[in-house]
Amino acid sequence: MKLPGITSVSENKIFIEGIWGLRKIGENTLRRIFSELCKAVGWLHGVGLVHRDIKLESDSSMPPSSATKLPTPPQPLIKLTDFGLSRFIDHANPLLTTRCGSEAYAAPELVVSGGYDARETDAWACGVVLYAL
Repeated sequence: MKLPGITSVSENKIFIEGIWGLRKIGENTLRRIFSELCKAVGWLHGVGLVHRDIKLESDSSMPPSSATKLPTPPQPLIKLTDFGLSRFIDHANPLLTTRCGSEAYAAPELVVSGGYDARETDAWACGVVLYAL
């Protein structure tokens, strides 16, 4: 089953295809990126999977020509990758205790509490990605 915006590539990145060559990312493009990210993460959470390491990094292997034209919908702009820290959770008892992921994207409850709901920390990381964009 192919899911838009999600790939199994084992790299720790969210690829923003065709974006990095642009000097300024427009509001509509940002809205589309964030919407795709939220839909991908929402789908993961819907099947009981938490990512636990969502972060934004540029893809240096992207060909320069891809920056000239953005993919049109339904072709996604993003691919959520690196599921190395992901895990399935029990919806009845979703609290986790293992601290993992990137510090710059970490939600406060990862540092201060004994347990955390990784769905909420994934949502926090999505907000950090939006802020970074």
